[in-house]
Amino acid sequence: MTAPGSMEVAAVLAKEAGIPKQNVFLLKGELPGYITIQDLIRIGKSYGESGQVPAFKLPPGGKSKDVYGFLSFSSGTTG
Repeated sequence: MTAPGSMEVAAVLAKEAGIPKQNVFLLKGELPGYITIQDLIRIGKSYGESGQVPAFKLPPGGKSKDVYGFLSFSSGTTG
């Protein structure tokens, strides 16, 4: 996943790594030939309710502090 301004680098590196173009996604914006996050959301919704994973809900008596989280960030590198 990348942004339009980084696609040139990301596409070259993905190709070198053997990652097919259809598996390189845009987090924002649009570029011809690339799938966007909005496209992925539309594809997911097209499966209907039976094709969706239910939204996470805390179990009865559960506490937010007991749920693990994941924060993905970059140190400023691109591609």
